[in-house]
Amino acid sequence: MKNADKLREILRIVDQLKNGCKIGSSFVPGTRVLLGDGASKPIEDVRVGDAVLAAEPAAGRTGPRAVTALLGSAGDKQIVDVAVDDDGDPKTPPHSVSATGGHPFWVPQLGRWVPAKSLTSGVMLRTDDGTGVQVVAVSRRTARTTVHNLTVAELSTYFVLAGEAPLLVHNCRRIGDDEGRLGAHTKTDHVDPSDSDIVARAVREGGDVGKWKTMDVMEQAVNSVLDKNKTKIDNWVKRCAQQQAIKCNDLPLRGQFGDDSLGWIGTRDGTLVQAGNSFRVILRWGTRSQGARGGFVVYTAYPVR
Repeated sequence: MKNADKLREILRIVDQLKNGCKIGSSFVPGTRVLLGDGASKPIEDVRVGDAVLAAEPAAGRTGPRAVTALLGSAGDKQIVDVAVDDDGDPKTPPHSVSATGGHPFWVPQLGRWVPAKSLTSGVMLRTDDGTGVQVVAVSRRTARTTVHNLTVAELSTYFVLAGEAPLLVHNCRRIGDDEGRLGAHTKTDHVDPSDSDIVARAVREGGDVGKWKTMDVMEQAVNSVLDKNKTKIDNWVKRCAQQQAIKCNDLPLRGQFGDDSLGWIGTRDGTLVQAGNSFRVILRWGTRSQGARGGFVVYTAYPVR
């Protein structure tokens, strides 16, 4: 298969995967993370407050950013080993990085984040200097292991090393971690309630009330709209930070996720109907001392008709 054909096939698969950031995507122990000072350390040794190198490829920004949370889980994992030509020398063996299948890597040719399980040989992955290295092999296996991930301030990315090549990867924002901070209530009001609860609330309030199908669907959908509106969000956060003494208006966002229903809608006439694939998100600005990661919390998010 020619390289252009491979890229088209990857793009087709990524589109089918709903283009969402999969919560729980992580790396195996021993995976080295590039720090802001050029050193590296195993991902399991990274601590909150460490500065890792991060980048936003669409905006051309690269620089140190603080780790704000450590994530991980243990059990049977579907692991993808991604081998790259990290030195351009065909006489030396390639080096690999091992991730769960859903972890997104930046593919410059597509201008997209692509899950590890959808990568194929021949594609290029973005490195810290803005160039790239070529994938030479991809293999899959099941392993019982503990995997690790990081939450990184502002840019939500970091670099993992395959040999000497730092590869740009994404991390997902865990929306549930915002719950209760600055009044954030997505889980309380739009995930946890029963069907009868949202219908009763809709009748009481005289308007639609949305409920997500699952917490995981909510996390993926909201992460997708945060990614698509990153520049808009960054500019809003900067404006708010410059006028802290003045009330900063919440930032409303709209999005669509996949083709399927995202959940249920309680209506004012007392019925329960399926939601569409559209949803709304409201962000609220805040400071780090208020628990706002990257300058905001997801105040609320809910599916709509």
